[in-house]
Amino acid sequence: MCQAAQAWRDHELIAVIATCQPETKIQQAWLTTRLKAAAPQALLVAR
Repeated sequence: MCQAAQAWRDHELIAVIATCQPETKIQQAWLTTRLKAAAPQALLVAR
């Protein structure tokens, strides 16, 4: 999103993204952890 906003030179969108980015990184880290925890379980259930 940030790259698109920069390409469009949309300063308002860039500001919104900058405001949301810290929370988004936290959510991304949480989701990555959950996916890593669930992946082995999915393999066991599939067999």
